[in-house]
Amino acid sequence: MEFRLPPLCLALFLLPVYLFPAGILIALVYLGMCYQLWYIPAFLLGLFLVNQLVKRLGMVWTGVITFLLYCWGLIETYSAYLDTTSLLKGYQLYSNLFFTARNGLFYTPIFIYMGYYLYDQFHAQTFKVHCWQKLSLAFGLFCIEGTIIFQHEGIDKNFFLLLPIVTVYFVNACLRSSFLKSYDLQYLKQMSTALYFSHPIFIELARYGFRTLPLSYPDKGKLIFVTALFGSHLFGMGMLWVRDRRKNKRFLQMVRS
Repeated sequence: MEFRLPPLCLALFLLPVYLFPAGILIALVYLGMCYQLWYIPAFLLGLFLVNQLVKRLGMVWTGVITFLLYCWGLIETYSAYLDTTSLLKGYQLYSNLFFTARNGLFYTPIFIYMGYYLYDQFHAQTFKVHCWQKLSLAFGLFCIEGTIIFQHEGIDKNFFLLLPIVTVYFVNACLRSSFLKSYDLQYLKQMSTALYFSHPIFIELARYGFRTLPLSYPDKGKLIFVTALFGSHLFGMGMLWVRDRRKNKRFLQMVRS
C-alpha cells in the first residue's frame, strides 16, 4: 500500500501541546510543513552535506556516497520486488522511526552533486556532444523503468534510479538551447515561487469544500487537482500584478519628486 504522510501543518494539531515545539522543529528542518514544502529543508540539508563531502573527500567519493544514499531510498520504490528481503525489512524499520527517505539525507544530495558535476564538466564531451540525443536515450530508459515500477504499487514512488541522469541531461540540454536563450523567463521563475508556496492552501481549501460530494476518491482527487491548479495560478498572477503595480507606483513617485 502506498505510504503517504498527512500535511504536517494539520498533523501538528493532533500532538499534545508539550510536543508542539518538537513537532514544529521537525516540520521545519526535516519533513516540511505541508506537501512539497519539504523541498526547502531537504535542499538546505543536502546542500550542506554535499559541500562538506566535496570539501573533505573530493568529487569522486562524494558521488559514490550520494549514490549509495540515494539507493537506500530506492528500496521504497522497488519494495514490491524486494519482498521478504533483509533490505526491505531494514527499510521498514527505518520508516517506522523516520517516516520516509524523501529528505535531505537520502534524496536531494545526489541531485545537488549532479549539478556540481555538470558545472565542472560542462565543456566536456559527455555533455557538449549530442546533448539532445543523450537526453532522449536517458528519457526512454527512464520510461522503461517507470513501466517496470508501476506494475506493482509498492511503498511509494519518490525515487527512480534513472531520475538523476535524466535530470542532469535535461538541465544540460536546456542550458545549451538557443531557443530558451531568446526568451526572458524571469516571469516563469517568479510565478513558480508563488505557485510553490500557495498551492497547499488551495489543495486544502478544495479538499474541505468538496468533502461532501458523492464522488469516488480518484475523481475527487482530479477535481481537487484542477481547482488547486487554477486557484494557485490565479493567485500567483494576482500577486505579481500587485507587486508590479507597487513598483510602478514607487517609480512614478520618484520621478515626480
